[in-house]
Amino acid sequence: MPQKGLRSCALVCRAWYQASICVLYRDITISSRVGFDSLAEITYKDARAPERLARTNSLRVGGIQREIPVHVVPLIFARPMPNVRRLVFYSTLHRLIHSSFFITLPLFKSVTTLELFRFKLRSFSELRRVISAFPRLDCLKLGVGALEVEMNIPPLLVVPQTRIRLKYLVLGWGLTPSLLVPLIRWLAGSSACATLAHLAVWRGPSNIALQANELLTIAGKTLVTIHEWDIDTADDLECFWPTALRGLYSGAYSQWQVPWQLRDRIAVHCTFAHSPRLRNIRFELHACTLDDSPNNKWLAAASELESVLRTVRGSSLCRIKIRQSVRLTRTFLSLCAHPRLFYAALSPEALLPIHRVMRDAAFGSLEFVEFSVDVEYSTWEFGHSRKTVSMAVEKFSSGLPHLFAPWHEHGILQIVEKINNKGRL
Repeated sequence: MPQKGLRSCALVCRAWYQASICVLYRDITISSRVGFDSLAEITYKDARAPERLARTNSLRVGGIQREIPVHVVPLIFARPMPNVRRLVFYSTLHRLIHSSFFITLPLFKSVTTLELFRFKLRSFSELRRVISAFPRLDCLKLGVGALEVEMNIPPLLVVPQTRIRLKYLVLGWGLTPSLLVPLIRWLAGSSACATLAHLAVWRGPSNIALQANELLTIAGKTLVTIHEWDIDTADDLECFWPTALRGLYSGAYSQWQVPWQLRDRIAVHCTFAHSPRLRNIRFELHACTLDDSPNNKWLAAASELESVLRTVRGSSLCRIKIRQSVRLTRTFLSLCAHPRLFYAALSPEALLPIHRVMRDAAFGSLEFVEFSVDVEYSTWEFGHSRKTVSMAVEKFSSGLPHLFAPWHEHGILQIVEKINNKGRL
C-alpha cells in the first residue's frame, strides 16, 4: 500500500492508526536536505514523534548530493529512534566529515546491521571507529569505498580489539586495496569474525578474493555460506544486499566499470578449504568468448572448476551455484556447423579428473547444482539474427551435462540461460 493510503488508514480508528504507524515509520530514508530538515522538525516539535519514531527499525541516510549534514544525524535522531537495527550510509560519508560524528555514532545503541556504500574517509582508523561504534553489530556490508591517502599499510604489530562479532560480511565491489588490506587484518586479528556464518565477496580485477582468503584461514571454520559474485550479478546480490542495487547501474560505478577486456584478470577464487561446515557456495568461472581460440580454452575452464571444487572439505555441502559469462562474436559463425563445441568437445578422458572430484565424499550431501550462463552479444553484430544467438546458447548449454556428468546423472543439475544484449561491446 502506498504512503498516502497508509495515512488514510491511520485516520479510521485507533487500531488502524497503530497498525499504519508501524508500517509508515518502520523504514525511514533521508535522501535530501529538505527531508532532513523536515524530519528534524517533526522530531522536536511533534508531540507524537517519540511514539512514532520508536517504531523505526531501519534508517537510511544518503542522496546524490552531499547536502545532508550527516555529522549531526546521530545527535538528532539516535535517541528518538532507540530501536534502529539497520543503519545505512549511502554516498554520505566523506573525508571532510566532522569529528563529532565518530563521537556521537554510538548513540545508536541497537544497531545490528551497518551498510556503507560509496564512501571515502581520511584513514582506516576512521572506518574502524565507525564499525566499532556498534557493539551489537553482526552484519557488515561495504562497497565502493576508499581512503583519502592511498598507501601501503605495514602489518599491525598490535591489532585493536573490538567487541563486535559478525555473522554476515559483504565485501562489495569498488573497495580499494589500501582499504581492504588493513580491514581484513583487523577483522581477522580482532576476532570480529570468530562467529562468521555468511561471507559474500565481489570478484573483480582488484581480486578481493585474494584478501578474503587471508580472512578465511582464520575465520573460515564457522562459515556455512560463501558467495562470490561480479558486478553483473544483480539477481544473486539481491539476497545479500538489496539496498546497494539502487545504485548498481548508476553513476561512475555502473557495471560498465568492468569492461570485458579486464575480466580475464580475475584469477583468484575464495578457497573453501578452511570451511568444513559449508552448506552453500557460489562462485564465478573465468569469462570466455564462444570460439575455440586458444584451442585449450574450455579445458582450462574445466580445470579452473576442478581446482575450486577440490578445496571443498567436510560433507555438509547442499547447494552449489556456478556462473560463467560468455561473449558471442562473429567467429562462432564459422564453427556453428560442428556437432560438438565448447565443453561438449572435451574428451571423456580429459574430464576424468573433474568427474573424480565430483564423486568425492565431500559432495555426498549435495542436493542442487545450478550453472548459470550469461551470453552477451552485440546488436551491431547479431541484431537481426536471434536464431544465431539461440543456436550459440544451445551449443554451449548442450555441453554442460557432459561437463557435470556425475551430478547430471543424479538429476541435481539445473541450467539457467540468460541472454544479454550489450549494444556495442
